[in-house]
Amino acid sequence: MWKGDSLDQVLDVVRSRIDREILRILANSGQGAYPSQLARRLGKDRTLLNRRLRDLHDLGFVTRVYEVRDGKGVMVYRARQTSITIQVDFRNATASVERGQADEGKLAPAAKVMTTLARAFPPILHM
Repeated sequence: MWKGDSLDQVLDVVRSRIDREILRILANSGQGAYPSQLARRLGKDRTLLNRRLRDLHDLGFVTRVYEVRDGKGVMVYRARQTSITIQVDFRNATASVERGQADEGKLAPAAKVMTTLARAFPPILHM
């Protein structure tokens, strides 16, 4: 569960289209992916993807491990979970986030729900 400043960071991930796309791809990839693969697939700059992956790793959304692929060493990222649950308590002005496990399903439905939540509660997501 995340609280305080890190909760705000998690909510920023929910609002970020690029972060949701990265997590969707990683959650649906059994082999994981490295930054240049994600950059090509998403049509984004590799530097941007490296920064977003580092932040997602620091928040606990992804794991990373050094592997040798095609004869070269690369940092491979995998989704740590495929869903998150956000609970907002309006009476006490608190919010919490719980992580789902990586084997519970696919991220695509969760990403759709997170997008809907971000649109429905934009003032709350910037607390």
